[in-house]
Amino acid sequence: MAAGGVGLLSTGAYASWQATASASTASLDAATTSLEAIDASGGRLSVAVADLLPGDWLHRYVDVRNGGSGAAATALTASATGPLSAGLLVSASACSVAWDTTVGTCGGTTTALGSGPLTGTVTTGTSSIPAGGVQHVRYRLELASTAPQSLMGTTATVTVSASTTLVGGRERTAG
Repeated sequence: MAAGGVGLLSTGAYASWQATASASTASLDAATTSLEAIDASGGRLSVAVADLLPGDWLHRYVDVRNGGSGAAATALTASATGPLSAGLLVSASACSVAWDTTVGTCGGTTTALGSGPLTGTVTTGTSSIPAGGVQHVRYRLELASTAPQSLMGTTATVTVSASTTLVGGRERTAG
């Protein structure tokens, strides 16, 4: 009899209960990039300048707006074509507020972005512009005081541009 009792205990029915819980998931969206260069010179960015002499300079203003959804690493460049480009220098500065384009002054903090001769494409600055932010840039174009006489009567076309790159690799647990 003892053997039969052991057999009943070892073949008994087992019951188990299960529960399942799931966590809600959040929507994930990829960032967007959008960069816009806006003439801040009151329509004067593309006005030609004639009769430059060595040592003469001019200012042109542009606002660079980040219309994307994330901070943008932005590179500003300037380039020139034509024989006069051999004597041109460029520099760029940013102002924390809009430039006063009538007198060329910054009512906030000025930051030098970059400079160089316009013998090719010059990176005139790199910075980070937050989503929806604006960078106020002043370009100074100068005919070098050491420009040779062989540049007399020549011309150049100057192009300024901005490009942006969104850079990942950040921990985003908090959002």
